Amino acid sequence: MGGSGERRGPFDRDLLRFLADLKTHNNRAWFEKNRARYERVYKQAFASFVSDFAPRLAKISPYLVADPRPSGGSVMRIFRDTRFSPDKSPYRSYTVVHFGHKDAGEGRAPGLFLYVAPDEISAGGGIWHPEPPVAAKIRTAIAKDAAGWLRATARPAFRKKFDLTGESLKRPPPGVAKDHPLLNELMRKDFVASTTIPPSEFVAPSFAETYWRVCTDVSPMLRFLCAAIGLKY
Repeated sequence: MGGSGERRGPFDRDLLRFLADLKTHNNRAWFEKNRARYERVYKQAFASFVSDFAPRLAKISPYLVADPRPSGGSVMRIFRDTRFSPDKSPYRSYTVVHFGHKDAGEGRAPGLFLYVAPDEISAGGGIWHPEPPVAAKIRTAIAKDAAGWLRATARPAFRKKFDLTGESLKRPPPGVAKDHPLLNELMRKDFVASTTIPPSEFVAPSFAETYWRVCTDVSPMLRFLCAAIGLKY
């Protein structure tokens, strides 16, 4: 990453190389041989990023949690549970940092994310696969406050930066007419906004600022979603 006087970013380019190598050599022998590398460029780097980002996160919302613990915290574990999976690969070759809502309980709630894979880096926020009662509350809120939802998700600057991703229902939900002006929004099963981050920006010294801008830009959408399901933001 350069000499001692050079400003370093939170992530080393070797993190992406490590994940690419792990995808090719997804076995315990290779991982143990590269465990020191994993500790440095993956485990320590993500823990430091989460800890360092916590003050910025608190300014976005005091209800979102930055937890640097390696197990049960904000960073997805690299070790896969293969007991009930036909894929017996022991490791994930990607990771997700998730800043979730502290009042989520056992259900799913809106939050911010950072997805890092060898060939794709993305960031954004929302709620993925909400339980049917939660999804129904969100659809009701969108139908009642269409202008509020569109202000949060349809501004030209927002749509230029973010894609609304995820699955949709095959037919309109109960009580929604086929000609409803927001039918596509009301048929969503996931309410997530995502933007792609080039690898050069991910490993840059300014990445924390880049990610901060993503979080603040998607924040109005999270505020709407939280209000829809009765959570503070």
